[in-house]
Amino acid sequence: MQESKTGYAPPREKIGRQIVLPLSKAFEIAWKGIRIRLWRSLITMSGIVLAIAFLTSVWVSNGFTNALRAVGPQNPLYAMVQSVLEAQAMSGGGGGLRCVVVQEQGEPQMGRITASASIYDMLQSMKIFRAELLPPDVEALKALLLAEKGARPDAVVMIGLPEALAEGEAPGVLRTYVGDGGLLLIYGVAGLDSSSGSGVEGTALEEILPAQLGEQTFTVDAGEVSESSHVGARWYSQPRTDIVQASARPGAQALANAGPNGVIWRKPVGKGAVLWYPVAQESATDADQLCWFLHARPMAEAGSGEERSSLLVRLIAVGLKEQFTGGEGNMRGLWLVGLSLLVGVVGITNAMLMSVTERFREIGTMKCLGALDKFIVKLFLIESSLQGIAGSIAGALLGFGVAFLRALFAFHVKDPETGQSYWLAAHFFPMSDILTWIGIALITGVALTIVAAIYPAIRAARMQPVQAMRAEA
Repeated sequence: MQESKTGYAPPREKIGRQIVLPLSKAFEIAWKGIRIRLWRSLITMSGIVLAIAFLTSVWVSNGFTNALRAVGPQNPLYAMVQSVLEAQAMSGGGGGLRCVVVQEQGEPQMGRITASASIYDMLQSMKIFRAELLPPDVEALKALLLAEKGARPDAVVMIGLPEALAEGEAPGVLRTYVGDGGLLLIYGVAGLDSSSGSGVEGTALEEILPAQLGEQTFTVDAGEVSESSHVGARWYSQPRTDIVQASARPGAQALANAGPNGVIWRKPVGKGAVLWYPVAQESATDADQLCWFLHARPMAEAGSGEERSSLLVRLIAVGLKEQFTGGEGNMRGLWLVGLSLLVGVVGITNAMLMSVTERFREIGTMKCLGALDKFIVKLFLIESSLQGIAGSIAGALLGFGVAFLRALFAFHVKDPETGQSYWLAAHFFPMSDILTWIGIALITGVALTIVAAIYPAIRAARMQPVQAMRAEA
């Protein structure tokens, strides 16, 4: 209508405010969309289920392990708990822990049982070890210990210090090997005591030894050793043994004590550690002492019962526990968890993008009917949240079930004396920690699902209605 000559124009009609659907309607539409595309929704949820199941399994397994590590020496099941923890630590070596036993100096005599041969035979008889003998030769030591990381042994056992390895490059080779994550276990004091004149002072080997030997010895009888760390050997069956007195070097600690004197010493060096059991020379070659060190029983009982609580095996487990349960082991676990979450996010994003592609006409119809962009975004985020909640709950329950069953059987132990079985995972069930980790896993799953759906939701909201209606379904 044209304006009149008087300049008056009739008022134009104002565009009314668009109707905004309530949140309940968005939930209703999202739920119907999930039901209509049930199989697509299940495929989307499967990524979250697997990712959260893996995440929950890792966290819950660590919760059980930490609960057992918190068991103190005053608990009557302490020794059994330590035995299963050590077995778990050593099982982290994959196809068996590779242990090298350095032979003693000199040619072996006919009919004479040497400590190195006995230790080699004992380790070779156990499935968890791959043992090998190494001559006390500097070049052989360099070729083995300075090899590529995957070709180096997990532990090196020496009977004191062979004379051929006391000088030259050998001390530096041992220092480098331990610093790179290896374990050096020394049994006895041959070549290391003050009477040997081996010239260890001032070498790289002196830097990594846990203790400084004195000139006196002390005698330990059965049951006199009190532990200050998680060694857990059967000291009550130990024969009468002479130990060389020693004082701790900086950074070292006594793993076991007899009164004021240290019995076993440990020192962390770089990524690895050095353990030293300074048994006097006479005791180190005694058949009863050597049999107890290897089999936790005196010579008279060497062939009886199951081999358990070996001090040698326990020391190897203590020395390698941090390598397999911390450091690189933790980094490997973090990488696996991060990779699983990344795969889950990518899978959810891809599934939601496919959902947007399949619903071009539906989105175009809703926008033609007046649906705002923020309503479309809200619709897709609600749909992904519902799938994330359901998938996270299912994944958390699945992960907990797998981790609990694994821990139940992995931490099952039988007392060899009474024959009674103990399900340690159930006995020391960490309820608060488990609930906490499951809650964190649920929150993580829902948050990742929402984050993964943001881009598909924005893409759906920005579609032009005409283009959406023209798209082929």
